[in-house]
Amino acid sequence: MKNSSKLSPILQKLRQRRLPAKPAEKLEGQIEAAQKRGEFDNLPGTGEPLNLDKNPFTKGAAISNELLKNSGFSLPFIEARNEIQTAVSQAERKLLLIWQLYDGSEKSRQKWQDAKENFANTVTVINKRILTYNLKAPSVQLHLPAIRPDERIRAIQDSIM
Repeated sequence: MKNSSKLSPILQKLRQRRLPAKPAEKLEGQIEAAQKRGEFDNLPGTGEPLNLDKNPFTKGAAISNELLKNSGFSLPFIEARNEIQTAVSQAERKLLLIWQLYDGSEKSRQKWQDAKENFANTVTVINKRILTYNLKAPSVQLHLPAIRPDERIRAIQDSIM
């Protein structure tokens, strides 16, 4: 009983004290007070756009990658990836163009068949490039999946029906 009587005044004082509901509220209050005091006025870079490309916590490869990027270069595996994506887009665009012109005539059917064969051959070459790229990419997360020509052809046909 003695202990509880000594603690009672302390508990009452703690209950009377208004504590913020969340730590974020306390932080927001401190930020607002600093703004009112003008502590954020005239900071370096005020009015300039933020450079969101830089990550101050990265080291090593990220710094060298930034230097390459700023000099107009990129890493070989990044260039290879971009070339592959461009080749895929070009091949799909050619196929799409032939499909858009398809009218069901015999001549049109033959062009479509030729275009599908050319696309499949092009995809075979691109898939070899993808395999080489995947061997050079520094991480599995950067790997590209092989292209399945039948799926891409179906997707193009389905897109314009």
